[in-house]
Amino acid sequence: MDWRKVTGRLVSRAVLITVLLVSAAVSPGIAGAEDASGIVLRYSPKEGQVLKYKGSTTNEAFMQGNEFVSVHSDVAEIVFARMVEEGKIAVRLNYLESADKRGMAGSALEVFESPIRTIGTSIEVIVDASGKVIDTIGQIPGLRRGEQTTEYVDKWFFELPSDTLATGFKWTKELPEKDAATAEKETSEEVTGLIGTIVFELKKIEKKDGIDVAIIKYKGDLKIHNDSEQGALDGEVKVEGDAKIAVDGGYPVELNSSFEMKGKMVTKDEYTGKETEHDVQQLRYSEIKLEK
Repeated sequence: MDWRKVTGRLVSRAVLITVLLVSAAVSPGIAGAEDASGIVLRYSPKEGQVLKYKGSTTNEAFMQGNEFVSVHSDVAEIVFARMVEEGKIAVRLNYLESADKRGMAGSALEVFESPIRTIGTSIEVIVDASGKVIDTIGQIPGLRRGEQTTEYVDKWFFELPSDTLATGFKWTKELPEKDAATAEKETSEEVTGLIGTIVFELKKIEKKDGIDVAIIKYKGDLKIHNDSEQGALDGEVKVEGDAKIAVDGGYPVELNSSFEMKGKMVTKDEYTGKETEHDVQQLRYSEIKLEK
């Protein structure tokens, strides 16, 4: 059995469900104040504005005494495209660069060609006023249209509540998000993915590279359950991160997050049907920064 494939598929799928993050904008008059109140954050990049980002994600997976490492980096730009309807806009997401490396810990990582081929790809992303990704139009080679693509591009955005905020204000996000489908699952079958509560807090307003930004920190202790053809994964997850969101425009200026999972994976031999339990651990660090 190829543990790199098993671990990658189970954990990567789980990670794709990760925390929905988002964006913001603020009422005038408070920008630059370390302590602020009366802030209503809304995603509203200006027409003609080009937001160029550089992102990187490092995954470390531990299983049966082995440590596997993968590093993904990319450069993308986001440009206002059109108004969709009241409270929603379409932005153009253009992938400019992408690179992937992987290997065993302690040895040189090797460049490999990811099945997800983003370079040169351009798609439309529909975003609501909170910065939540609603839908995508277009296709990224290696991904299915619809939900899978939408989850993949979500990392470039950061979702915020509609509340009027002040320094020290806290809010929560429940995972999975409650909707009709989730409610039905909770009564008919076991919920999969990340389960629990993440707590966010607006810390302060400060300047970064000449931009007034809202500093937000968050953390959560979650459970994870995931089933796939390779087996079942159950464990505990700690998520933590911070976001710097532009006061004027509501777009991310910098996003940092960590994801630590420890759990048990039960696999079944495809020939004998014998089940085997393994300890599994994953660490994931992500960083996105606005370059201009």
